[in-house]
Amino acid sequence: MDIDDLPKNAANYTALTPLWFLERAATVHPTRKSLIHGSRRYPHQQTYHHGGDGGSVQVTEACRWR
Repeated sequence: MDIDDLPKNAANYTALTPLWFLERAATVHPTRKSLIHGSRRYPHQQTYHHGGDGGSVQVTEACRWR
Protein backbone atom coordinates (compact mmCIF):
# COMPACT_ATOMS: atom_id res chain seq x y z
CA MET A 1 0.00 0.00 0.00
CA ASP A 2 1.33 3.44 -0.95
CA ILE A 3 1.29 6.27 1.61
CA ASP A 4 -1.07 8.22 -0.67
CA ASP A 5 -3.60 5.37 -0.45
CA LEU A 6 -3.89 5.53 3.36
CA PRO A 7 -7.22 6.79 4.70
CA LYS A 8 -6.94 10.26 6.20
CA ASN A 9 -7.12 10.37 9.99
CA ALA A 10 -5.56 12.32 12.87
CA ALA A 11 -2.49 10.06 12.90
CA ASN A 12 -1.43 10.65 9.29
CA TYR A 13 -3.16 13.77 8.02
CA THR A 14 -3.61 17.36 9.19
CA ALA A 15 -4.76 20.25 7.02
CA LEU A 16 -1.89 22.71 6.61
CA THR A 17 -3.13 26.29 6.81
CA PRO A 18 -0.71 29.25 6.54
CA LEU A 19 -0.93 29.96 10.29
CA TRP A 20 -0.53 26.29 11.20
CA PHE A 21 2.52 26.13 8.90
CA LEU A 22 4.10 29.13 10.67
CA GLU A 23 3.40 27.63 14.10
CA ARG A 24 4.83 24.24 13.12
CA ALA A 25 7.91 25.76 11.45
CA ALA A 26 8.56 27.90 14.54
CA THR A 27 8.33 24.80 16.73
CA VAL A 28 10.39 22.45 14.56
CA HIS A 29 12.94 24.93 13.12
CA PRO A 30 12.90 28.01 15.39
CA THR A 31 16.30 29.35 14.28
CA ARG A 32 16.14 28.48 10.58
CA LYS A 33 15.68 31.47 8.25
CA SER A 34 12.10 31.91 7.05
CA LEU A 35 12.10 35.41 5.61
CA ILE A 36 14.85 37.26 3.77
CA HIS A 37 14.43 40.92 2.86
CA GLY A 38 17.60 42.55 1.55
CA SER A 39 20.19 42.22 4.28
CA ARG A 40 17.60 41.34 6.94
CA ARG A 41 17.07 37.71 7.94
CA TYR A 42 14.24 36.51 10.16
CA PRO A 43 14.04 33.05 11.79
CA HIS A 44 10.80 31.06 11.83
CA GLN A 45 10.23 31.81 15.51
CA GLN A 46 10.33 35.58 14.96
CA THR A 47 8.18 35.36 11.81
CA TYR A 48 5.57 33.35 13.71
CA HIS A 49 5.43 35.73 16.66
CA HIS A 50 5.08 38.82 14.47
CA GLY A 51 2.65 37.19 12.03
CA GLY A 52 0.55 35.40 14.62
CA ASP A 53 -0.20 38.58 16.55
CA GLY A 54 -2.40 40.00 13.81
CA GLY A 55 -3.70 36.69 12.53
CA SER A 56 -2.04 37.13 9.12
CA VAL A 57 1.30 37.77 7.56
CA GLN A 58 1.82 40.43 4.94
CA VAL A 59 4.57 39.70 2.46
CA THR A 60 5.70 42.15 -0.19
CA GLU A 61 7.16 41.20 -3.54
CA ALA A 62 10.61 42.13 -2.23
CA CYS A 63 10.45 39.32 0.34
CA ARG A 64 11.31 35.70 -0.36
CA TRP A 65 10.10 32.85 1.86
CA ARG A 66 12.53 30.03 2.54
